[in-house]
Amino acid sequence: MPEGQLCSCYSKPQIILCLQQNNMKKEEAMAAFMAWKSEKKKYIKEIRTKQKLEEKKNLEELQDIACRKQDCRKAFEKWKESKEDHLKEKAFKEKNLEMEKKLKEQNMISEKKSNSMTAFKTW
Repeated sequence: MPEGQLCSCYSKPQIILCLQQNNMKKEEAMAAFMAWKSEKKKYIKEIRTKQKLEEKKNLEELQDIACRKQDCRKAFEKWKESKEDHLKEKAFKEKNLEMEKKLKEQNMISEKKSNSMTAFKTW
């Protein structure tokens, strides 16, 4: 029997009814498929939206972390500079104290010498 022809044992109305039922089944299947496809597109769109939001959130978080790191570096550099300034100032003060000490010692020594010389002359 050639393809597309039904058995001759069916009457014409039965064949028409059968073809109509087949067409209805195909249409129902197509409608179900289209509904599924539409739902799938909505689902994929929702997932993409969520992914974009997540990526945006992650990007903002990374930028925030980078900003905080930069702020920390700046604070560290500022602290380092102030520490260096403090150490320089401390070294300068220590030098001045040493020089003052030496000067006092020299003054005391010269005073003792002059006292000794005066005592020697008076003797």
